[in-house]
Amino acid sequence: MGRLLLYHASNTQRRLDFMAALSKVGVRLEQLSLKSQENVSWISSNDILTLYRAQIDQIKLELGLNNADLVSVEGAQHSSISLRDKHLSEHIHDEDEVRFFLAGEALLFVNLDGCIHALHCIPGDFILVPKGIRHWMDMGPKPCYQYIRWFNTRSALVNLLTGSYIAESTPRWEALLGKSLQEPCD
Repeated sequence: MGRLLLYHASNTQRRLDFMAALSKVGVRLEQLSLKSQENVSWISSNDILTLYRAQIDQIKLELGLNNADLVSVEGAQHSSISLRDKHLSEHIHDEDEVRFFLAGEALLFVNLDGCIHALHCIPGDFILVPKGIRHWMDMGPKPCYQYIRWFNTRSALVNLLTGSYIAESTPRWEALLGKSLQEPCD
């Protein structure tokens, strides 16, 4: 499971308090099992979605969501930097934001009444941020990740900016993770 960056991992009580604060507002962070994906960069999006069909359908049923798709971003893509910028401002959504990370990593920041919780999402992490919860995501200086996302309508995927500048004053990927360059996606 990814790291919870607000507290030192060896402090079990603080970790439990951190997770309890998130859980209290409906944020979920769980570890789901990954399918074997060694040397599968050639597999199509449809094949990956087929590989995870049982989990996709289970989550659709559990959460009442109608659609799922695969999002893949490689650091070499010309648009990857603009994708990072697009998600760096605090925003909300009209629906729950639901993601299951298959590859790469990202930092998800959740603002709970001015207390910023940073979640380092890695492969196997399932995250649900309820609609209306203020958050933003930092994909790093060379965005490279793959996740399955669930939704009802495409319009609910649009970032609704809150007008707050708190995200712009929060340390970025490079400061929190202590590295300036990400490893290439596997």
